[in-house]
Amino acid sequence: MVFLGFEFDGRPTHAGQIAQTGEPPAGSNEATVRRRHCDGRPLTSVDITAHDPGLVTGAFDSTIRGLRVKLTFESTAHSDAETLVRMRIAAMRESLERIGRFDPQRARDRFISSFDPSLCKFILIDGVSVGFVVVRRAENHLALDHLYVVPEHQGKGIGSSVLGSILQDADTQLLTVKLGALRDSDSNRFYQRHGFVKEGEAEWDIYYARTPVPRQRSDHT
Repeated sequence: MVFLGFEFDGRPTHAGQIAQTGEPPAGSNEATVRRRHCDGRPLTSVDITAHDPGLVTGAFDSTIRGLRVKLTFESTAHSDAETLVRMRIAAMRESLERIGRFDPQRARDRFISSFDPSLCKFILIDGVSVGFVVVRRAENHLALDHLYVVPEHQGKGIGSSVLGSILQDADTQLLTVKLGALRDSDSNRFYQRHGFVKEGEAEWDIYYARTPVPRQRSDHT
């Protein structure tokens, strides 16, 4: 199980350097980390053995509310399922209540039925878990299945930073990113601002896609 960390000034950081005080053990790329959730409870310890190339492949060059912070992603386990459910319900509650669809049990069942810890990452800011993200590689695109930030950390640019890293990775691989957003939720405007275009809809969801933006290459001849 792995996570990949970056500082917002664009420099990649070693997982052990983020997780612990001081440098990682000489000659080793393994470290045991302990994080805490936004409510102060400790996260499950995981072994860091390598950088994860699947979720983030570039560095951020932005800040959150004018402050440079450490944004990292940490693996989840089956034992984290209920914590993730609580995060999802908290993040979606206002939007679901607005359309009369708030049902905690249904929200839990829908998430648990498809939960795959190998694809799900906690989002951490300076070691505190503030949400989670699930990106799944399909045959010819990336599927953003979940991106949630808990209410007390919304509006700080965290979601934009996480999404930006996913889009950067997709652009590098020339992959379209697809997702679904709850109808009438604020997430629709959020994704539209980041270049997503509606490609379909259902009773409760609107489906979006964002085509890759190839990087311009300078010709030095």
